[in-house]
Amino acid sequence: MIKTLFHKLMRFITYGLVGCINSMVDFLAFTFCHSLLHLSPEFSQAIGYASGITSSFLLNRNLTFRDGKGRVGEQFIKFICVNGTTLTLSVVLISIITEAGVNPYLAKVVITASLGILNYLGNKIIVFRVQKGKGDDD
Repeated sequence: MIKTLFHKLMRFITYGLVGCINSMVDFLAFTFCHSLLHLSPEFSQAIGYASGITSSFLLNRNLTFRDGKGRVGEQFIKFICVNGTTLTLSVVLISIITEAGVNPYLAKVVITASLGILNYLGNKIIVFRVQKGKGDDD
């Protein structure tokens, strides 16, 4: 039981660290597009998000969920579907929130944090299908 709890904690910590890296990649791309190229918040969000999910797939597959089941091609297609759904939600939400007068950067932070939970569950359950007995058989 302690081993299972430790494994869950380590997976959570790793996911959090990978998420921080991905968020930095996402935010830097968003900032570059919005501040330097003067692209719309929606288009900047799409480019930033795409950059972040590319980093996310590679790091989560090789670090966080390395004990998951599935071939890389199958996982990548599922990953794109899960993250495409989240991307769509994030673009819609940033549009609504910024139209309401909220700063695009504040909106970006709130959206990224909120949708991170949805992504974790999608990765764990759908994309990488963590095997029973690996600390995530809840």
